[in-house]
Amino acid sequence: MNTFENEQGWQLDSLRIDLVKWGEFAGKHTAKITFQNKNTDAFTFVLSPEETMAYIHLLKDKIASNAGFLGQRLIQSLGLLPAPEETKAIGEAITHEAV
Repeated sequence: MNTFENEQGWQLDSLRIDLVKWGEFAGKHTAKITFQNKNTDAFTFVLSPEETMAYIHLLKDKIASNAGFLGQRLIQSLGLLPAPEETKAIGEAITHEAV
């Protein structure tokens, strides 16, 4: 197994995904990734919209799950409707009355 020698202490400092509002990539997402070492040297690179979408694809299930949870909390906080008893996953059968 190969190991990565990191004598200078390089580590991921930030990963930021933004929706571009103008220019060549307007309406698309791009990402900026920054690495920094213990000597405060740093480098940054930008991912194309296609590369960024690969990261968003990895996160889509987590994003959807958290959005559903947020929706339940908002409904509960408004006191307008009771929150659903349980959420169903995509593709999970939902029982119903016979017609």
